[in-house]
Amino acid sequence: MKKAFVLILLTINVKLFCQSVDPCEAHRPKSEISLSESNKRVKIYKSKKNPELLSQIGRKEIESISYTRDAFVNLLREFAKPSADYDGFRVYYATYPVFQSSPPAGLDSGYKYVPPGEGKSDCFTLIFVPTTKGVNAAGKPIHNDKLDQCFIYDGADFVPKDAATDKFLRSWIMKYRQLRMPIFDKHGNGRLNKGVFSFTHVQRFFYETESLWYSISHVVNKEQKGLLDFLICKEKQITLVSANFAGYRRKANEGDYDKFRTGPENLRVSRQPKYQLTLIFKFIGPGAGGNKSRLALVFADTETATDTAKPCPPPNEQGACNTEGATLGAQQ
Repeated sequence: MKKAFVLILLTINVKLFCQSVDPCEAHRPKSEISLSESNKRVKIYKSKKNPELLSQIGRKEIESISYTRDAFVNLLREFAKPSADYDGFRVYYATYPVFQSSPPAGLDSGYKYVPPGEGKSDCFTLIFVPTTKGVNAAGKPIHNDKLDQCFIYDGADFVPKDAATDKFLRSWIMKYRQLRMPIFDKHGNGRLNKGVFSFTHVQRFFYETESLWYSISHVVNKEQKGLLDFLICKEKQITLVSANFAGYRRKANEGDYDKFRTGPENLRVSRQPKYQLTLIFKFIGPGAGGNKSRLALVFADTETATDTAKPCPPPNEQGACNTEGATLGAQQ
């Protein structure tokens, strides 16, 4: 009887141990941050930046964009193809066109690609573009956009587009830069320079984010701790990917500003500027009463607690602002 009781206890303990060991933990990306921290970053956009749009254009923008897990995995697989030799991908902030029931002849605004529901007329969207390694005239690394492989989401999957033939891609980007960015720039300048004397050599100049660049190492790597391996393993636990608009939280006194640059304005350039737009990717799984958030990723390095997304602007040594090579964001 005593032996049987011990055997039962051992069986229970083994079952509990097996249930507690998640095989996907071996692939868990290093880029995870706490939901608490991610919510603080999202709050910057929700409570500060988006209300400014309301006051200027009469309405708020969307706060996030949702993709199916399968669509997002397929996108990452495209970026991770060994034969493609991509070194990363760039995400552009853009704005959908206004719906026109009868657009002028010869004008292709790309409205037919605007998905129903969350992707609404005249609202924010994101364009994903893989990049390849390059060098500029000074021999410094840059990341060239693969301009014939620009991906947009049509509500069901990511669709590849060629910037040469689908010229509406650039118009979506320029619409964001011409109609949304100036509002954010002005608002950001006011916040960063509150109480600061308006002399060029002490004033911090705010420039809103145009795009973010991510290294392919955060998608797939030798240690199999990239996002792609994790999402494949979590096939049944994650059903939705939500790209949330957010803002950087680092403070000026935490070393996020480079030394003064020489030049006519002596601009003080921030590596990861406080208050600029960034993205928080949340991965959602089925839960009681609806969807439950499981994981929040910003492609952040937990050892240094700084985002590894390279915002443009400002330019940096990794060439996130590639104005010399091929970029979708370059004006034609």
